Amino acid sequence: MRICTVSEADKFSPSVPAIGGFWIQHLNASLGTVSELTPKQFGQLKRLRTIFGCVTWPLISRTIDNWWGFAVAAKLSAGLPSAPAKPHIGFLLAHCEVAANLMYQKAKSANTKDAGDMSFIAQMDALIARTNARLMAEWKEMESNG
Repeated sequence: MRICTVSEADKFSPSVPAIGGFWIQHLNASLGTVSELTPKQFGQLKRLRTIFGCVTWPLISRTIDNWWGFAVAAKLSAGLPSAPAKPHIGFLLAHCEVAANLMYQKAKSANTKDAGDMSFIAQMDALIARTNARLMAEWKEMESNG
């Protein structure tokens, strides 16, 4: 399911190289050492940015911080025999809807919400509203043409 494009989401979305640098920096802080990203991984980050726009950065951060829970949820959702133990861009892209739903619900259900939670919830609510409006417009157009 395509959630929305960068042009629909936000003209202030971070650049793909910035997202790549953030991925490396966040993993270095979490795991120690991380190798440079490959062109394929940059392409995967570009696709995530296309899907999530300005929400990409906080979604990646929250998913890396909650990798085990996300990996288990994605594995169960897709009926997979296993999931990567460490953050993997391709796995995140393949199961980005699971990540978005899980991180959104986790932020909304937190007993104490900090400014980051509130900002993430607001960004996700806006993304959901834009997506619903786009889907409704597409549905109406299909009905009028059919």
